[in-house]
Amino acid sequence: MMMSELMSEKMREVALEGLGVRKAKAKELGQINNADLYAGSPMYYYCRYCGLESDCLPENWFVGKPRRVCSECQGMKNEGWIE
Repeated sequence: MMMSELMSEKMREVALEGLGVRKAKAKELGQINNADLYAGSPMYYYCRYCGLESDCLPENWFVGKPRRVCSECQGMKNEGWIE
């Protein structure tokens, strides 16, 4: 294996370990159910891969879509390490 391949594999291993840590943290913290909040409360969105908060927007947001993938998981997805 070339040095760049070894570095890439090590980065992948570290990233996957981080994903496991984030999943455990998400399980510990839980998620806010937007339906249980009062009118006017911000809306919370969670990463589809690790479960941590990926976006928090005001109730009346209109521009774009909420992020459904956190930045750490998006980087892993861009590398093809998660689907």
